[in-house]
Amino acid sequence: MKQVALLVLASALSLILAEGLVRLLPASLLGFEYGVHGFGVPMEYDFDAALAAQGAPLESPPPRRPGSQRVLLLGDSYVAAVSVKPGQRVGARLERHVREAGATQVEVLAWGKGGWSPERELAVLQERGSAAEPDLVVTLFLTLNDVRAGSKALTEIFRQQATRLVSLRMQGGAFPASRAPLFFLPSSRLNQLLSYRLALWGRGRDESSVPIDYFVYASELDSNWRGAWAKTEDLLRRTRAEAERMGAGYAIVSASTPHGVLGDEQGLERLFSAYPGMRGRAWDLAGPDRRLARFAESEGIPFLALEPAFRAATQRGRQLHWRYDGHWNAEGNDLAGELMAEFIVALLPE
Repeated sequence: MKQVALLVLASALSLILAEGLVRLLPASLLGFEYGVHGFGVPMEYDFDAALAAQGAPLESPPPRRPGSQRVLLLGDSYVAAVSVKPGQRVGARLERHVREAGATQVEVLAWGKGGWSPERELAVLQERGSAAEPDLVVTLFLTLNDVRAGSKALTEIFRQQATRLVSLRMQGGAFPASRAPLFFLPSSRLNQLLSYRLALWGRGRDESSVPIDYFVYASELDSNWRGAWAKTEDLLRRTRAEAERMGAGYAIVSASTPHGVLGDEQGLERLFSAYPGMRGRAWDLAGPDRRLARFAESEGIPFLALEPAFRAATQRGRQLHWRYDGHWNAEGNDLAGELMAEFIVALLPE
């Protein structure tokens, strides 16, 4: 009985010690936040709703300054960039780098919102573009989800997965506590950690557990993906035509991704680790950018892929994407603006 009592006491003390140690660790190391809505990814920045709203697309764009040139940047959450302050967003950084390059009379309007797709961006351009009086319209394209948005079937799979899968991103995921196994003591940080890790570990080992967005990298695309690409390319053609209708030039810039900047081998290994079901087929992280480049060349549309330069910077030790959020941090937004500036200055009319 004494031995049993000592074992119980030692186990209890070990659990208490482990609980205390886990409570000392920040969420960024644990990989999750726990709250009333369950498990979520750690917040890596201070979100301010008022600041996030600054720079949002306006119903009535401000008038152009006399003698100035205007670039209209269209995109999704990469353009909205609500994880950084307004002055650190890609549109603001682009304007600054363009002016540093000598184009001192250039203004940049950045119209973007989380969840926007090329179809929505075209609609916004049709509705408000003329009032913006752009000299150049630029689509900031994200191959990771902009292509999928071109297919109703693929988007429906995405919506279903959002309610079924534990995680839709390789850095972790958000899900209710009811989806966490062996979660019986919510007030225990140790139980939270163990349950969260078990949930991620049990994500599944087949392709149905792989978020649909990542299939854009498949070496062989099925009919849904081929249709999505065809629809997306048609939307980009129509966006170019709309820009030209209002007397503006048009260009496409492809954004980087948090896995793509690691390079093919390391980036794929990160994805395989998060989603073992991906190991059963061939993937090509650079494939979507190559296809987009071929499309742009065939249509005579100026094109810039940011990922090669982001990858080189990442290999030199620069951290350009938020670890969990996945979007560009302040340094990533600045590098994107710097890379785009030289490209865009060459496209503006003399």
